[in-house]
Amino acid sequence: MISSIIKRISQTNVQHKDSIILYLIALSNDIPIKNINNITPEDLSIISKLGIIKRYPEGVDIDVSTLSIKEVVNTRWKEYQCLFSKDKRGKVGLKEKCMSSESEIKTKLIRFMTGHPDVTFDDVLKATEWYVEKFMRINNFTLMRSASYFIYKEVTEGGFKVLKSDLEEALRDCESNKDSEQWSELI
Repeated sequence: MISSIIKRISQTNVQHKDSIILYLIALSNDIPIKNINNITPEDLSIISKLGIIKRYPEGVDIDVSTLSIKEVVNTRWKEYQCLFSKDKRGKVGLKEKCMSSESEIKTKLIRFMTGHPDVTFDDVLKATEWYVEKFMRINNFTLMRSASYFIYKEVTEGGFKVLKSDLEEALRDCESNKDSEQWSELI
């Protein structure tokens, strides 16, 4: 597979072929590389069109900056998952299947945060706490989304599949309620 990717890249007008190949190898093996400075946006665009890297719905290519998002999510995903548990330690979910799997959470958090570079992991945690707290106050978790669906869920609107993000909505709600007593209680 690597040889076919190298062959496809070599047939393009990518300026820094060696750097792109190193970058792709590092990405596919979760190796953090911070010093690949000579990859241009044009290079990323070319390999994106070849289908070698994924393009996220928000139009953000996976690039070197994504590695830091990936590292943060890989080390802190459990903090997020635990917010959907009764004891906040991840033992028992607030409702059946609401905690979601490690892979679902990591994949969706990386995708979400890549598309929202201004959102920090702490922002995600605060918005999630705010969301879960709403259900805890009324002690009814029937309509609460699972941890992965809260990040985003594919829904059909007007015959088209779109991503719906309750996390995005919660971030907006938290921002608009920042000064209220309800928000300050969570901090």
